[in-house]
Amino acid sequence: MSIRLDFDLTGLDTLQRKLDSAVNRLVKDSCAATAKVVKARAKQGPFKDRTRQLRSTINDVHIGLRGGWYIVEVRAPQQYASFVELGTKEHDIWPKAGHNLKGPVREGQTRRATGKGPHEHIVGRGIALRWKDASGNQRFARMVHHPGSKPYAFMAPATEYGRAYITQFAQLGLVKIAAQLESYG
Repeated sequence: MSIRLDFDLTGLDTLQRKLDSAVNRLVKDSCAATAKVVKARAKQGPFKDRTRQLRSTINDVHIGLRGGWYIVEVRAPQQYASFVELGTKEHDIWPKAGHNLKGPVREGQTRRATGKGPHEHIVGRGIALRWKDASGNQRFARMVHHPGSKPYAFMAPATEYGRAYITQFAQLGLVKIAAQLESYG
């Protein structure tokens, strides 16, 4: 006894292209949506931001498809962002060494730039630190001992939230794609 089956495979290549397109769109959309959610979460971090510079510069960058991966990044480009995220150890703060100062600098001290520029017009010339206290009075010191700061993680928790978010977003998207395939008939 033998059974002969004939299959009509017309339209299968069209179905494959539609499936590829739908999955690629889902990947791109889920990455873009997750980047926006992670950025918003990071901006709500528990840190104090008196100048609003850190919060306002947190951004998402869509890099695109690289080696089979769709890449987006959420960045906190302020120089001190890692100090806020991870905290700091206790340390001494010294004024920058004046641009004409010859010889070695103290541990933790850096040099000012050389040549023409605004660094030539800064009060102190590497001799003292200057700041305004809470009452608005100018204060000076040769060195300040900073006790360190505790971490105020904002990127790591936002990233963890993003992992859960993208998983749920992709699962819902795959369910929709599967429903569309069922109706393709």
